[in-house]
Amino acid sequence: MAVTQLSFGSAPLRNTQSTEGQLYDIGRYDGVLEPGLGPSLTSTTHDRLSSDAATIYETDPASTNLTLKRSDLSVTLWSRASTPDNQKTADDWMNAGTDLQCLMERAAGQANSYFRDSMGNQETTENLNTHATPQTLEEGGWGRQVSSAAASMLADYAPCLKRLNIPMNWPATASVKYTNVGHRRPDGSMSGTMSTYWNSYDTNQGLIISWFVYSPQYYMQNPPAGVSHPELPEIQRWSDIAWVEWKGQCDNQINTIQKIKYFLVHDIQNEYWRELAKPKYFNPASESWAFPTWGQSTYVSTDDAFGKRMLASPIGRGPAWFLISNKDTLGKKEITGIRIFRHQGTTANTDTASMLLYVEDVTEGRKRLRYLDGSTRCVIL
Repeated sequence: MAVTQLSFGSAPLRNTQSTEGQLYDIGRYDGVLEPGLGPSLTSTTHDRLSSDAATIYETDPASTNLTLKRSDLSVTLWSRASTPDNQKTADDWMNAGTDLQCLMERAAGQANSYFRDSMGNQETTENLNTHATPQTLEEGGWGRQVSSAAASMLADYAPCLKRLNIPMNWPATASVKYTNVGHRRPDGSMSGTMSTYWNSYDTNQGLIISWFVYSPQYYMQNPPAGVSHPELPEIQRWSDIAWVEWKGQCDNQINTIQKIKYFLVHDIQNEYWRELAKPKYFNPASESWAFPTWGQSTYVSTDDAFGKRMLASPIGRGPAWFLISNKDTLGKKEITGIRIFRHQGTTANTDTASMLLYVEDVTEGRKRLRYLDGSTRCVIL
């Protein structure tokens, strides 16, 4: 059977006249039609592409246009995307990092449509662009406040910023806090979670620094003093709020917006990130942390297992979704590496560290292939 067109949802992806062994792009991942590694092209009663596990593709017997309907692999990916952080294994974190890499490499639109198209319109809140704007943030109970307090903390990152050729004289307006105050109820109480995202933006050098990141979901589980019965806002992700402010700081100039090169997260205290960092930086014998200074720190590729886990952590995935959700404006960009270090304002045995994430344009022609056995291969197409 000659396949003339393979479709993902309603969109044709690649024309071909070949059968087994041909690579087909299926949106979020590239599928390989060869025995043992992926779904094999077979000519059955129903003209299906199938594997040993389940039917992967179906087609109208009278047509040669194949459309992705259901995949056990998709079910696996859906399960991983919806697995709570406190239930993830080390392998789950690593695979989730690969998922983010693949999503960052997909063309605009494919990443956001993957779950809807492959899982019958099921969605996750993290894979959709909420199209946040200054107006929708205000309407959703997010208060914006310019904060100059970050200026004094920049000095602690002098070695890092100097190495990145980033000057220290940022304007005071570059540091902004968003707090979810919510709306006033009839009884006088406020509906907000009081969660806060506090970032600084260097639009000239392409850097966003996150000073304080506590999500509405966290405060829903751990409401601060004085907050009673908080309500989860519709716009809640760090990536959406950072994107609105980044565009505003760039004065909506496309060339400036696309210059994003780095994300820096200050003094990380997230419990899941710390658990993932333990194998590399925690000494169980002395029960102490040993985070390196900037000068002692090393670059870790996100192709490395540890790098993938850091990318998938609650700290790394926010910047990843910043890039994934805004491809139409940013183009295809990906986080290629990280560097973990303690800044100058900390002591040698501090239990917190900062993480720098490096952003580069996606190298065209380099794609990660996900097979049914869960392995991932990088090839040049």
